[in-house]
Amino acid sequence: MHPLRRSDTGEFSLVKDLVGDNKIPLYAILSHTWGADTDKVTFEDLINSTGKDKPGYKKAINSIFRWYRDATRCYVYLSDPWESDFRNSKWFTRGWTLQELLAPSLVESFSWERKRLGDKRSLTQQIYEITGIPKSALQGAALSQFGVTERLSWIKHRHTKLEEDAVYSLLGIFDISMPLIYGEGRDKAFKRLRRRSIKPWGNFLKDDQECIQYLRLTDPRDDKKRIEDTKGGLLKDSYR
Repeated sequence: MHPLRRSDTGEFSLVKDLVGDNKIPLYAILSHTWGADTDKVTFEDLINSTGKDKPGYKKAINSIFRWYRDATRCYVYLSDPWESDFRNSKWFTRGWTLQELLAPSLVESFSWERKRLGDKRSLTQQIYEITGIPKSALQGAALSQFGVTERLSWIKHRHTKLEEDAVYSLLGIFDISMPLIYGEGRDKAFKRLRRRSIKPWGNFLKDDQECIQYLRLTDPRDDKKRIEDTKGGLLKDSYR
């Protein structure tokens, strides 16, 4: 991990790689939505002091759940909305920003005009109405207190550029580690996540019904209608 240090003149430099027993200093972390791939600042840009003309130069590189969780505070840059359009920000529709909302204890949001809109606590009601995430989760309750189906629902209306990221962005929320294999597809990634998480998730499944909903992601009654419409019907009661 290479944190960035900002000088008094506004220049950025790389801090030494923090590994092993190195003491991690207090730090702030940024959250935002990416633009085009060509807008991103690369590692080579930082080393060579180039890329300052890229829109992404004013942003930070996405980090993992733990770095967001341990940050002193997280600044959210809402690049698209005016203050009055907070509810419609695309920041609330992206997969990776879910962990960036939940992991840090202090999340402060700023508009495109660089005006502070509030923090996660002062905006709890609005964020709850936008995302459907329980207020207690937004206010720091342990995510393990929430059932599997409920946490999966938090990403239902979010999307990612790469389909596998819809699953990988949940790893920190479920406290799971597994290799990232881009190209495997969303379904295979979800199956791997499910296999690794059956044991720990079993500790806090709310009831048998939730377990069934988790293992069966589609309603058999919907499948019955789809097959009848496309194939001409099923043997009586076979869908049960």
